[in-house]
Amino acid sequence: MKKDRKAEIEKLKVLYAHLLEQTFSSGLSGYLSSIDRDGCIYYDECRFYPKEGTIHIGKRVFVVQDSEFFRGSRVIQIKKKNQDTDAPKRSRGQSGGFMALTDPDVILYLLEHYFGIKWE
Repeated sequence: MKKDRKAEIEKLKVLYAHLLEQTFSSGLSGYLSSIDRDGCIYYDECRFYPKEGTIHIGKRVFVVQDSEFFRGSRVIQIKKKNQDTDAPKRSRGQSGGFMALTDPDVILYLLEHYFGIKWE
């Protein structure tokens, strides 16, 4: 009985890995086609411009090389480098973020691939 259970678990692992690969590929293709079509990635009310190296959140524009990125469980925070974090009123418009709820593995891959942003 234990062998049957182990075999079932192994089959589920293989199926799960296959599903992960398929959903990743499917999600990735949509974002890549938006780059080809519009020059940017649309994600959670943000626009990511790989050629410019910028991220647009509403009216705010973050130059990737001049920004710091912090990752929470499902949120990515962006802060301009050398921003005074103790004075939020003075730093308005200098920080932003987005929720990484849809395709988080894909968006993290794209951030690393196109912008060099990665986390451990």
